[in-house]
Amino acid sequence: MKKVLFLATCGIIVIAMSGTVFAGETKPAVYLGGGLGLPMSPSTFSDFWKMGFGGTGRFAFEVSPAVEVGATIGYSSFSFDDDKFIEWVEANFGPVDPTATVDGLGLTALEFLADVKYMFSTGQEAKPFVPYLVATAGMTNLSFDDATVTEAGETTVIDMSDVSATDLTLGFGAGFQYMLSPKTGLWFDGKYMIIMTEGESTSYVPIRAGIKIMFGGN
Repeated sequence: MKKVLFLATCGIIVIAMSGTVFAGETKPAVYLGGGLGLPMSPSTFSDFWKMGFGGTGRFAFEVSPAVEVGATIGYSSFSFDDDKFIEWVEANFGPVDPTATVDGLGLTALEFLADVKYMFSTGQEAKPFVPYLVATAGMTNLSFDDATVTEAGETTVIDMSDVSATDLTLGFGAGFQYMLSPKTGLWFDGKYMIIMTEGESTSYVPIRAGIKIMFGGN
């Protein structure tokens, strides 16, 4: 079912692109940016991982003054909050050696996404400030760094290389762009990303800003 939804989304985007691509009417653009990531769910994710950071690269086609379709490769990285984790262990299982630490366990989300953006442009005249809505679908790989646990002078390394999953991802959000010239602009947006992990889904909010460079067109 996940693969069917992903392929259907990609098919819709390809159909939307095809008419304008073959007619030579597309306006390609490259987006580069970075920013923060907010862990949302499940509760173990939001409780024990800190606000993260990430980056994105996007290649898109403006198929009409209001619609743009694109493909994105991005990543988000979240570091583990060992202090909160140790507090939780103490609250639920009793005292822990005061020198105990948990290092590693960083979580990385590597995203491969297709998207459709609707821009609220008005009239035929290009406006410098344009708000937009965006919907995206694709696949995200989640992986963890190895964990190093130190307690009472003893160190244990936990191999997390096998704890990895790649699952269907859906997202939606909003933002705006501000064109500094006909070919170059700035952009800012936030999206709510939902990864269909086994059991409870995993979600986070990437907040990104960056530069947009357009090619072709007038």
